[in-house]
Amino acid sequence: RGFDWSSSPLGPPELWPQALKTSVGILLSSKFPMFLAWGPELRFLYNDAYAEILGAKHPQALGGRFHDIWLEIWSDISPLIDAALAGEAIYRENLPLLVKRKDFDERTWFTFSYSPVRDESGQVAGMFCAVAETTGQVLAERRQSFRIRLEEALGNLTDPRAIMAAAVTALGQHLGANRAGYSEVQADGETIVCETCFANGVEPLIGTFALSDFGPDSIARQRSGQIEVCDNIAADPRQIHETWAAIETNAFVSVPLVRDGRIRASLYVNFRDAHHWSPEEVTLIEDAAARTWAAVERARAEEHLRQSEAQFRLMADAVPQIVWITDADGRTQFFNRQWSSYTGV
Repeated sequence: RGFDWSSSPLGPPELWPQALKTSVGILLSSKFPMFLAWGPELRFLYNDAYAEILGAKHPQALGGRFHDIWLEIWSDISPLIDAALAGEAIYRENLPLLVKRKDFDERTWFTFSYSPVRDESGQVAGMFCAVAETTGQVLAERRQSFRIRLEEALGNLTDPRAIMAAAVTALGQHLGANRAGYSEVQADGETIVCETCFANGVEPLIGTFALSDFGPDSIARQRSGQIEVCDNIAADPRQIHETWAAIETNAFVSVPLVRDGRIRASLYVNFRDAHHWSPEEVTLIEDAAARTWAAVERARAEEHLRQSEAQFRLMADAVPQIVWITDADGRTQFFNRQWSSYTGV
């Protein structure tokens, strides 16, 4: 009602064709996201629910050309639009689209239908769309699928280094990152060793580094247990740009492991270019870090136990006496080599 339709190719609403009036009436009366693209230029009309999908494109999109509004995904949807305008009803479920409705590219998924709308002469004059954004649902399913795959990948591993490698590889591939790795802080609290790294399109980060290379602010956040998230290092004055440029990184997430008040390790994910980290991605990385650390600590505890048992057996077999251990009920728990030699059992 507040739009100046006199300057639009559609003209004032009172002169609109009946088919256009009827279609607009349907979408304005609905709480479900809907839009209508009408005329040779596919001028855009939509309801309040669809305005939320448009994000920063609203309200400028009202009355605009479909092509101009969704230019970044036009190559993905134009074949579907052509089919609808040719008279074919189109339906797509969970179609992935890289949209820019804020200040960054965003991976999204939509379920929608394109329906041809005919004028009084029976010719297709536009297309009507009912749409639901399914991004949250798809990401939740992908997170759960990733967690299951990660658990399966880590489940049968007993070597801590193999666990780290499997985790960062799965995480880096799932996120399409350029690098994902696991670094451990040495006893001095000032040096980190990077031995486990997944790399795609960049050099793996392997070697020994000083925490001070990343700046005092970063060190303080890591030591306090804060997750660090940076979308664009070049635009962040808190970051040491030279350090990140040297390792071809412009966006990162780093999850620290703090035990007994001391930072012990961190799991990180890097992108070579600027990258907007969604809350879902950060949650996924944090969850993967927790699962990886739990698996690594369990493997190290089991490894320590095996070493302790081996040392005990070595000692018990070295003494000349017969050595055996029973529980309170007299069941044998352990006997040394001398027992076997003496008894023949």
